[in-house]
Amino acid sequence: MNKKELLDILEKNQKGIASKQEQETLETFFENRKKHAPVPWNKWELSEKERIKFQMYQSIQDHIKKDAVLVKNSIHWLRRPAIVAASILLLMSVGLGAYFYSRSQELTTVLSSADGIRSFTLPDGSSVTLNRFSSLNYAEGFGDGHRNLELDGEAYFEVERDEYFPFIINSNGTKTTVLGTSFNVLSYPGEPSIVTVKTGKVEVTRKDKSVTLLPGQQAIASSSDLKQNELRKDLEINFLWQDGDLVIPNLMLDQALSRIAKYYDYDLTINSASDLSCKLRGVFSKDDSLSDILYGLKYSYEEFNYELEEGEIIIDAFSCK
Repeated sequence: MNKKELLDILEKNQKGIASKQEQETLETFFENRKKHAPVPWNKWELSEKERIKFQMYQSIQDHIKKDAVLVKNSIHWLRRPAIVAASILLLMSVGLGAYFYSRSQELTTVLSSADGIRSFTLPDGSSVTLNRFSSLNYAEGFGDGHRNLELDGEAYFEVERDEYFPFIINSNGTKTTVLGTSFNVLSYPGEPSIVTVKTGKVEVTRKDKSVTLLPGQQAIASSSDLKQNELRKDLEINFLWQDGDLVIPNLMLDQALSRIAKYYDYDLTINSASDLSCKLRGVFSKDDSLSDILYGLKYSYEEFNYELEEGEIIIDAFSCK
């Protein structure tokens, strides 16, 4: 069966005129997809509209099964007028329907704290490494009816390919979309979001602007702009945090100091008179102490004055000049 034949059956099913055999074909199709079977449709190229049709069919089917509307051994549930009407309404109003459906689902939250980096596998088989002080949220049905995530912090992903349900990460106003690849997303509050691609292809969207990244490329999304960079020697630096090292990816000085303080679980106070117009970039070993890093900054910048108290870093003065 080719893509057009399957889409035709799906169209008939939405109108309530699909035969018993056609309904069984649809059920078999989606059951095999859920089992990640090596079927020919994994190689199809789908438009956004086609992908949404598949996603909404799966979501409606899962939702009805969950609420016990689908009785055992019945394959005619979509013939019921109320269900047919509901499915058509959802498919005509994808944004609103998907919103209310996702709001009714239970959320799974994975957290990492100062204790260390956390690695785990998502329900779709994709693997994630979550940096310290980061969190990842996803709704019930992840891997079956959707692959949408919310990230606060930093994570490295190795994504299982799925043509029907793209892997989508929302992080502080930036959306990262992939089908199957490996990449890093850095998105702590108050900092620009940085997406770095190791393998595959990634689309990054901020407001009304999008860029497509290939291996060795990086996108930097701020509140007002979205830029694309070509990385060469510096590519691997973006992944070193997985070994426990502290990576500062060319941040404004106040952001860099905040990252250092967070890494060592310290509070940070900066004198408002300090000049923080320069940037800091570098990799600090996990074996370096906080005192070592601050002393190194003082050695590099003559006007860098600080106090290190219990649980707090106080920057008394600093000048980039």
